[in-house]
This record gives sequence, structure tokens and C-alpha cells, in this order.
Amino acid sequence: MTRTEAITKIQSSLGTLPDAQLAALADMVQSWSKPTVFSTLTPAERADLDAAIDSLNRGEGVDLDTVAAAMDAKLKAAGV
Repeated sequence: MTRTEAITKIQSSLGTLPDAQLAALADMVQSWSKPTVFSTLTPAERADLDAAIDSLNRGEGVDLDTVAAAMDAKLKAAGV
């Protein structure tokens, strides 16, 4: 479906939506229109993130259970 087709389909359906669904759609569109965290990154920050993802994909990351245990220990030591 092209962008134009999608817009036409949405516009033609708006009048049939109940108020609650129309309000929910408006909220989604407003939310989706805001910049994402990724879109606000500098090229250098994006490159760092891509490098980190590549590292994880090569199995060079830390196991989630290890990270969770370390966080739990720190929180326990802090009395949280």
C-alpha cells in the first residue's frame, strides 16, 4: 500500500469510527509524530549504538541473569 493509499483509506474511515476510537487514533498519531530517542541521536551516538549492537550480536555481551544479579546485589546493599 502506498502512502497516498493509506492516507485515503484512513480518511475515508474516520467518519465511521466511534468517538472513543477516534480519540485513541488521535492520541496514537500524536505519539507517533514525536521524535524518537533514536532520531535525536547524533551520527556519532548512532555509530556507538550500532557498534554495541554488533558486539552483542557477536555474543560479546553480558548475560541478562548476570546483570540482574549484579543489580539486585547493588540494590540490596543500598537498602532498596
